[in-house]
Amino acid sequence: MFTKLIIATDLSPASTEVVSGAAALSLLGTKEILLLQCIRTLDATSAAISETEVKIKKMLEEEEAVLKQQGFKTSSEVVFGSIHQEVNRIAKERDYQAIVIGSHGQTLAKDIFLGSVASEIIQSAHKPVLVVRVEATDDEKGDQVCKLSENCRDFRTSVLFPTDFSLNADKAFPYVEKIVESGAESVTLLHVQDMVYFEESKKQELEQVNEIDRKRLEDLSQRLKNISENVDIKIQLAHGKPSIEILKKAQSISPSLIIMGSQGKGYVKELFLGSVSHTVCRQANTSVLLVPFEEKDDGGEK
Repeated sequence: MFTKLIIATDLSPASTEVVSGAAALSLLGTKEILLLQCIRTLDATSAAISETEVKIKKMLEEEEAVLKQQGFKTSSEVVFGSIHQEVNRIAKERDYQAIVIGSHGQTLAKDIFLGSVASEIIQSAHKPVLVVRVEATDDEKGDQVCKLSENCRDFRTSVLFPTDFSLNADKAFPYVEKIVESGAESVTLLHVQDMVYFEESKKQELEQVNEIDRKRLEDLSQRLKNISENVDIKIQLAHGKPSIEILKKAQSISPSLIIMGSQGKGYVKELFLGSVSHTVCRQANTSVLLVPFEEKDDGGEK
């Protein structure tokens, strides 16, 4: 699924915990990992940057050793500038298949790494972004302590795939197929009828649309069953606000991974990412794999 990937690290407790639990990535076929740390040069002196780079390289060497002990071919790199630009450039030029970042879940808005850097990576990503859920607490001294969520030990255990049947959702679905090929135990296929739309159309077409969309879910289910007869597949048609209903479902079944497109029906640039995908990524109780609609050139969107 992901032979080569990048872990974008800020050497925080959250990203360090992602490194320590990277064995789960090997279950997705990962063999090679690049640890990538970015130094922002704005308002920093050359001496300060040089000193920071030396410290960071030493810490990266320690994380490299952890990954090598888990059997990965590993390298690390310090880059300068904007992390979202650099990680996208390196992923594209060197053919890395995904980007991994750590998340504190509902504390994301307060987390410096996830609030500033990760959001930039997610919104500008050329490649799929795996946001790994990490539980963060404070110890008696007030220091942050992070622990990888238990359902992150094997992302294949239980997969939730929310789909709006858009082109981006169609592009994300092959990743569900790949994870079924790798041994997924269960998959829940979810479509949410956005009731704002049906309120505007007076719900006259709701019953007919329900029937059409249920058939679409059944078709997706059959595609997965054709891959593996052992996977337990459930389909659900919900009604309401998509982000709320997706989060409700995630809360009820505690999946090991949510897979979804980062844009959907009617998106304008990153509008859908802000309204649905980003909301799910921030608030879900588990890890999220966001699949971009298409790769972008370094100069902007296609």
